[in-house]
Amino acid sequence: MYKSKPYVKLREERERLDWTQSYVAAQIGTTKETVSRWETGRQPISSRFQLKLCSLFGKSAKELGFLDNDQELTSMDMLRRKLLKSFGVMATAPASVGGDDPLTLLENSMPALWQLGYSGSLDLIALVLAFALPSLDSLVQDKHSAAIASQTYQLDWMYANQMLNFGRALKSSQKAYEYAKLSGDHNLMAVSLIRKAHTYYHLKQPARQLSVQEEVLPMLKNTTPLVQSWLYFTMAEAQASLNQEYEAKQAFELAEKKLPLSLKDQATSAYALFSREWILKYQLMIFLRLKEAKPALEMIEKHRLEKGASDLIWCEYLNRRCETMLLLGDMDEMALTFERALQFAEKTQSELRLNEISETYTQAAKKWPKETRLKQLRMLLHRRTQYDD
Repeated sequence: MYKSKPYVKLREERERLDWTQSYVAAQIGTTKETVSRWETGRQPISSRFQLKLCSLFGKSAKELGFLDNDQELTSMDMLRRKLLKSFGVMATAPASVGGDDPLTLLENSMPALWQLGYSGSLDLIALVLAFALPSLDSLVQDKHSAAIASQTYQLDWMYANQMLNFGRALKSSQKAYEYAKLSGDHNLMAVSLIRKAHTYYHLKQPARQLSVQEEVLPMLKNTTPLVQSWLYFTMAEAQASLNQEYEAKQAFELAEKKLPLSLKDQATSAYALFSREWILKYQLMIFLRLKEAKPALEMIEKHRLEKGASDLIWCEYLNRRCETMLLLGDMDEMALTFERALQFAEKTQSELRLNEISETYTQAAKKWPKETRLKQLRMLLHRRTQYDD
């Protein structure tokens, strides 16, 4: 049951971050007066804005005072509940029923959908996509709706990658790019192609990956510094995979140079989640592709993940740490990291991360074929994934 009294926790959290009511209002698409009415209890907060506020503050509904004290729901639980309710209603309601149309619903839900996707809620993402994709193309009428369609196809790209459906991922990223061109948004165009290139990374086709990334270069001057940095990080990874060490290090330096102090990018915040952990994963990938285990280890030791990092970020981080320990020849640390990585891969239901950890096991088994510890890992992997070598 939602509170009707003043949202004191919301105000306290806003003041803790030294944010003004005007700033909060601008981030979620409302007015300063509305935020003031929420905080003083003169107006309830709609479910749609509760979602936006949870996403903006990175807090659960309970932490922001939206739930009664006896309701123990996490931020992810709240997002799931709201989105399931919203999309469930939209999927079953007749056309005459009022409320948000599908495109508006997608637009308002996009940040939460990406947040849930990166947290491993792939089942919910699949449900939303099943509702959205069949009619999406027919709803595109102008630049604004084209931008929403591009973001939705990028969401489908993310889901398809995690499910190892790389053919679907390539098709969706291409559709995302085509709609981004219709929207005229250079950031959206660039991100669509960066994501398309990333699928070629998973397909182990670095030359194709680099070719797609180079398509972004002409439009780069019209994108934000974070998007520019993202491109150069990914180009460095592709060049490292192609043994182009000099070019990879040049691109890496450019990526670091372009990286702004603030990772809040309002131009792309609806469909790209930038974070310190996000940067770390690319830095590790580059060092690993260059076979430079010591710098990778130094990076791991210097930048520990925070407890609040999403499960999917943790999963990828642990996979990279596992690769690092394998490259260093530290079997004991590799095995301990492997067990944690497998737990997170299973928790997120990501076939992609499970496949990565299986590949790491294969390499470790070749390196230490007679070690009892590796046999234990094989049994664990087989029990959880039905891995068959």
